[in-house]
Amino acid sequence: MITLNNINLSSIDLSGIDLRGIKLGLGGRGGGSSDGFPVLPGDVTRWHFGGLTNEMMAAMDDPRIEDADHKGRFLSFKNFAWKGMSGVGGYEMNFNLWRNNVSSIPDFSMSTTTTSVSVSVGNSTYNNNLIYIHISNWDINKNHWLKVTSTYEDGDLAFIFYNDSNTKKIGLPANGYVNILAYPEFKGSYMYISTISNKQGSFTIEQLPLYPGFILGDGVDDFAVTEKELNFEDTYTVYTAFIPFQDDPIRGMVVCGKDFKKDFYLYYSGTHLTYYTSGLNDFIPVHINQFHIIVCKCDKTNAVIKNLITGESKTFSVSELINNPGVYYLWRYYQAASYYAKAAIAGQIIANGHFTTDEEDENILNWHKKQYPWLFPNQAWTVVGKTNEDEDRATIANITGNGNDLVLSNFGFAEGSGYGSYFWNFKNFQDWNTVTEVTNSKIVLKGSASNFWGSQIVKTVGEELHIVSKVKVTGLTDEMPKLYFGKFDTGDKLQLTNGINNINKIIFAQYGWYGFGFEEAFESCNVTIEQIPEYEGYLVTDGVDDTGRAVGLTISKDFTLVGEWILFSKTSVNAGLSIHPQIHIFNQPEAIKIVFRTAGKTLPVKSLKAICSDGRCYDENWSELKINVGEFTDNKGTLFVASNGTNYAQIAFKNLGIYDNHILSKDDCIKAYNYLQTLKAK
Repeated sequence: MITLNNINLSSIDLSGIDLRGIKLGLGGRGGGSSDGFPVLPGDVTRWHFGGLTNEMMAAMDDPRIEDADHKGRFLSFKNFAWKGMSGVGGYEMNFNLWRNNVSSIPDFSMSTTTTSVSVSVGNSTYNNNLIYIHISNWDINKNHWLKVTSTYEDGDLAFIFYNDSNTKKIGLPANGYVNILAYPEFKGSYMYISTISNKQGSFTIEQLPLYPGFILGDGVDDFAVTEKELNFEDTYTVYTAFIPFQDDPIRGMVVCGKDFKKDFYLYYSGTHLTYYTSGLNDFIPVHINQFHIIVCKCDKTNAVIKNLITGESKTFSVSELINNPGVYYLWRYYQAASYYAKAAIAGQIIANGHFTTDEEDENILNWHKKQYPWLFPNQAWTVVGKTNEDEDRATIANITGNGNDLVLSNFGFAEGSGYGSYFWNFKNFQDWNTVTEVTNSKIVLKGSASNFWGSQIVKTVGEELHIVSKVKVTGLTDEMPKLYFGKFDTGDKLQLTNGINNINKIIFAQYGWYGFGFEEAFESCNVTIEQIPEYEGYLVTDGVDDTGRAVGLTISKDFTLVGEWILFSKTSVNAGLSIHPQIHIFNQPEAIKIVFRTAGKTLPVKSLKAICSDGRCYDENWSELKINVGEFTDNKGTLFVASNGTNYAQIAFKNLGIYDNHILSKDDCIKAYNYLQTLKAK
């Protein structure tokens, strides 16, 4: 057999030879291509989903891609919608549902895709409320990041929640990013994008993908399958880069594989990830919503399942491979439609005939770090999903699993000290109904209901009770008496309805009892009154003695901080958010002061989304600001939330990721921020 490896092509006259049908690839090996993927022994098949778009895939009659090494190994995608959370990237809304609100104006045009809407405005005399979308197509319970590109100036464009009684207008940057915050109390039907004044111009509004570089299966019927058989040898290695989702902890979800319990099969539940080969199996923990790179490898005697990011692994004994010719699936296997996976997959690497070494695993890990740097924080914490009633409420686990947990001290875990920030602690209310269930933030009225449930407070006649609270009411029916908040022996009361109710200040004509209650007593009810926290999904500190601390951090000269937090103390306080002795973020009225290795700088903002050790930082709209950077002297670090010595600040803290020894670009900072917002506390 003659191979090209042994021939010096420079010494051969190739003129007159038609090379168009010849692929000079790597034979059975894989990698070494333009994307820098490392070469692996064995017969390598690799699919990589970076660079794909929903429009690209939807345009195909049979959506499919070839393997990255061009060996003619095609992966065909079935039943994907190529929009929303079924397809490339992961988008929470379909922007094809935006509509023209000024169709009668001839010099106006718009176009849409699943992820963007573009508008052009000519010399019109009217261009307010240009386009609209119905509330059923916009999730008002979630924040949404948008990217704006336009020919307008800052202040010309606005996003409007429109309703006669509670219209809210949010200014859009002419060019940049904006976070449209959740507005669950909105009672209207439509959202608009408008120009503030009659100007010619054009703009494009884009959604940002939640998982760039991934394809998401919906867990219902989405899957991919090879067009030809992919048969495993007795020795093989499979790498799977994916993010698992789970809405039913006991449901099994197939990530990839073939027939059940034969040559290869990988699935997860709410707690663990299981690898089947040769009729045998073992498992490691799975962390829902987090990025995993899982390697499964097998020879004639042993199999290994390992998480390359956390290092968690299991080795188990196997017999010879059970022969199983057939095609290969992602997101399912062929026998059970009920096992479709709700997961985001970035790619798949199969090295048939090779059991990879630790060095080769490390090379694969490093390649993924270069492709997806935002997915690899060295330290990260999030409080999303934590409550004041949790048994482990005083510990915020480091989601990287390295043990540097954030430990809380002195929190009351009620009202303005704990998770969420609530106006009241319902446990301090006087219970006049023995069948009432109560937590810090929730009242459940069951069974026979008296006409009053409340708390006693001494008020001066004419004094205002300043209340800043939203409550969600569920369970009211037309047969029940009216439900009120206020003082029942006067007219100082507000009727409550199902849904979210705003409770504002009330002026009391006289001292007495106030609280929640029905207009009159009746026999049976099942009604819940739940406070909506002022900072839902945040940890809020009181500025008196609340503190959080994570010790034993290592911080290199180069790093990036990414996260969501807000300082809101009304006075200057030498505390806020610190990684001592590297960087301190101190509160000032309407500003923050950053002391970076002894070099200080004041910025006119109350929060930053990212801070890079090269002096770049980014504000709420991802506009770039500059800070001063001092000399690096020490790689040790301790994270302090809300405190610095005997100084304490009020802060709302949601999450923080530290990308040590890595300075992220602006685009990667944005991707890192969006990824952190999808994570939940362990």
